[in-house]
Parts: sequence; structure tokens; C-alpha cells
Amino acid sequence: GPMAETLALKSVGATTRITRTPQEIGASGTENYNGWLVGLDYNSLLAPPHGFTIYDEMRRSDPQVHASLEILKLPLLSATWEVQPPDTPTPQEQELTDFCQAMLLEQGAMTETWDFILRHMLLLLDFGCSTLEKAYVLKETPFGEKVTLDRLAPRLPTTLERFRVDERGKLTHVVQRALKQDGQGGGTYRTIAIPASRVLHLVHRREGDNYFGESMLRSAYKPWLFK
Repeated sequence: GPMAETLALKSVGATTRITRTPQEIGASGTENYNGWLVGLDYNSLLAPPHGFTIYDEMRRSDPQVHASLEILKLPLLSATWEVQPPDTPTPQEQELTDFCQAMLLEQGAMTETWDFILRHMLLLLDFGCSTLEKAYVLKETPFGEKVTLDRLAPRLPTTLERFRVDERGKLTHVVQRALKQDGQGGGTYRTIAIPASRVLHLVHRREGDNYFGESMLRSAYKPWLFK
């Protein structure tokens, strides 16, 4: 039942008992020192976050690289996106479906268009990961006064610096180094720790607790360099 899903095995001597707190003995093997990830790539030039600069050059300077990324992205960008209810939905399920459709995908639902948001999500192919911060707002909707997403605000991969985790390797904070606007035409560079609960963090080919992931361009680096 639902309660069983919260239970885990805990070894006590030669026996095993069930506890309500998940218990783990081993570790993923990802080296994380206060959020700094090391040993992610044998080529130090491509180890994030330094590799982001090279991947950015590859995608901007080489038409074959650009075309390869577009081949992967365009089917998703050109698709018709919609929220679908379950089969034979109850009135509540249908209302929830209509609400999500209106608040996520319809014109004017959020500050930016769904196409804009999706393009930033798909940066995980270029760089290996993509982060968007969830910003909520209380507003009047056709469904009454509701808390909805105001933005899925891009936090560009090139600004990502560290990933703090708990003792189980679960993500707790995304740390970025970025220019924070002051609203008066300027700003200051800051180290900003965003709680994991406030972000949508997408990872391509995540291995262990490597929240940088792996760029689709990683295996193309050597032929691109020779070219």
C-alpha cells in the first residue's frame, strides 16, 4: 500500500528490519566537496563549468554542430503541447486538466511563452543540464483566485557553479554565479544558492550525483577540434 512505499531496508547484524526512514549504506561515487564536483571528465578542458565555454563555441561556430542540435530539438519545438486528462476523467480531474492547460500552455499564461521556456529546457542537450527557477504568483484566473506559475525563469547553464547535496546525494541547492540586476541599469555579481524545491533542474545522461550531466556535443569535441 502507500505506506509500504515509504519503508526501506535497514541491516542490523545478520537480520534486516523495516524502518520509515530510507537507509543507504553505500555512496554514488560522485566526488562532491561542498558543492564542487570533481573528476567528471578525463579532459580537464571539458570538465564543467569550464567546458560550457567550449560547447558554446562549438554550437555557435560550426553549422554541422548547430544542425545536429536542431534535428533533436525541432520535433519537440514544433509539436502541439497539451495537458491530457486520464481516461474517463472525473469532473475534478477534468477541471485540474483544464486549469493546468490554461496556466501553463495558453497564450499569456506565464510571463514568457511556452516556446521560449521549452527552448531553455532543451539547453540540456547543448550543455548537459538546464535550470529554470519556479516563480509563483497569486492572481485571478477563470478558476478563481489561484496560486500559479508566473515564470519558469531561465538560469543559464553557463552561470551554474555548484550543486549542494545531502548525505544521500539528493540535490538540495543549485548555486550560480551571476549578475543580479538592481533595476536601475546595473547590478552586482553574486553567488546565489537556490533551493532545489524552487528549481526545475533537467539533466542529460546523469550519472550518479553529477547534476551537470553530459552535453550531446561531448563525443563530437575531438572531430570538431581536428576540423
